[in-house]
Amino acid sequence: MLALAALLLPVAAWAADPQIASLVDNPDPVAAGGPYTYTVGIDNSAIDDATNTRLSFNVPSGAVFVSAAPASQNCALQVGSSTTVLCNLGTLRGSRADVRSIVLTWRATVAGPAVLTARAALTADNDGNLVNNIQDATTTVIDGNHRLIKRFR
Repeated sequence: MLALAALLLPVAAWAADPQIASLVDNPDPVAAGGPYTYTVGIDNSAIDDATNTRLSFNVPSGAVFVSAAPASQNCALQVGSSTTVLCNLGTLRGSRADVRSIVLTWRATVAGPAVLTARAALTADNDGNLVNNIQDATTTVIDGNHRLIKRFR
């Protein structure tokens, strides 16, 4: 009888495990006033699909957001913020069958030398492992004036 009761109980669902697999800046260092990118690699290593997956990407003051690609990743500046980009990724298929790569372009506005620290944070409704959802990257900003002077000589 106990075995029959166990069969009738709902089986717990597997959890998804979306993760930030990589975060790379380019170039590093970047000249003050110059453009640079962060490429964020995202996947889901668990069996279940990750639902309502979202990426929040923050660069503190010292840089301005220029663009995000591809457009299919639904990235835009957070309303009321000039430093946080939100990407609504939707469903991320499990078993690493749906690897995403998002390229976020920024322009360094702070004078060099300086260091900017960016933070990528990933969430999903059914994420069972929060340990691998945040990554930071530092980008060094150098004085860009010497490059401009050489260009105009």
